[in-house]
Amino acid sequence: MLRGSPVATLVTVTVALFTDGFLYGVLVPLGAGTAGGEQMLGIMYGAYAVGVLVSTPVLGVLSDRVGRRRPMLWGFVVQAVATLLFALHGGVALALLARLLQGVAAAATWTTGLALVAEHFQEHRAEKLGVAMMGSTGGLLVGPVTGGVLLQWGGHALPLLIAGGALAVDGALRFAILTDRARAAAPASRLSALLRDRSVQAAAVVVVLSSIGWSLLEPLFPNHLERALGASPATIGLLFTISSLAYGLTAPLVGKVVDRFGAWPTMTFGIVAMAATLPLLVVPKTILLAGVVLVLVDVAFGFLMNPTLDELANAVDRGHTGAYASVYAIFNMAYSIGTIGTTFTEAALASLVSFGLLLLGVSAALILCLPLLRVLRRSVGGGEAGGAGATAPATH
Repeated sequence: MLRGSPVATLVTVTVALFTDGFLYGVLVPLGAGTAGGEQMLGIMYGAYAVGVLVSTPVLGVLSDRVGRRRPMLWGFVVQAVATLLFALHGGVALALLARLLQGVAAAATWTTGLALVAEHFQEHRAEKLGVAMMGSTGGLLVGPVTGGVLLQWGGHALPLLIAGGALAVDGALRFAILTDRARAAAPASRLSALLRDRSVQAAAVVVVLSSIGWSLLEPLFPNHLERALGASPATIGLLFTISSLAYGLTAPLVGKVVDRFGAWPTMTFGIVAMAATLPLLVVPKTILLAGVVLVLVDVAFGFLMNPTLDELANAVDRGHTGAYASVYAIFNMAYSIGTIGTTFTEAALASLVSFGLLLLGVSAALILCLPLLRVLRRSVGGGEAGGAGATAPATH
């Protein structure tokens, strides 16, 4: 692979996203084992989310101003420090600090990594972004299982050894492959201008909605499976693993559909598909059928979420001169807001209404937001195809 080439950059970003997802999962058992059980695990997830939410806008703006290479290297260094803190096994305080730093490292990798893919692949961009997203999905699939198994086999040291190896490969690629491309000077008001862009606002609404849907499903559906169908934890884990694998494998397909039909038609299909499939989760009377419906929901989630990456890049092409990291900072913030908001409200809502009614409510919200998205997009030029129209023909 040639240093700085588009293919080498895509491989490096995909490995970086894989490592981020892998370390996110593989190190959780180490920190959660310090004290506090499930409560401590929840606090650590919260610390990670805070790290992402607080650092994302800063790192997005910095990446657009100083280039892509340095933030990606900063992300690697911070991830290495977080892994070292886990290795010290110094109790709750160090575990929380490590998790917070993991969130900061993820913010650097996601905002800058997606920006690298977006600016290297203006043609068939959605498909290439889908390939990069497969890296994250793979890491999230492998990480938690690996962390738990290695912790049982080799104690505290073995997961850290594997994590260090993955991090070493990731860091070597970042240092050896990534370069900065010549870019136009960035205006000082870049992030605020993006936040005022109607197409960015519309895409952010889609991100929040999809985040709410999945964040509601992830903690409550396992309880439903156990209570209504008698599913064991191992069976539930297997169902979610299969559905996540389906999501990852269909990501390039979603990209091809976006390149063929456009981002907004694909997102509209995703909204309708997710609204239709979410309520079906409570219908099956067998674990097999429940797994099939979960796969359908996860694939619909991909058709809803993944096209937003392409549309946000199109918004940059239409008038924000290379601000890809800043626009993906907005993506990360929107997803975090949806996740954190759902986390705070789902427990109270679950005690008042059934899981099925909650799913129906999310489905109704998805459908009702279609007119809002249309209003937000009226000021955007071009047609439905990828949101780019005549202003960004290189997208197709």
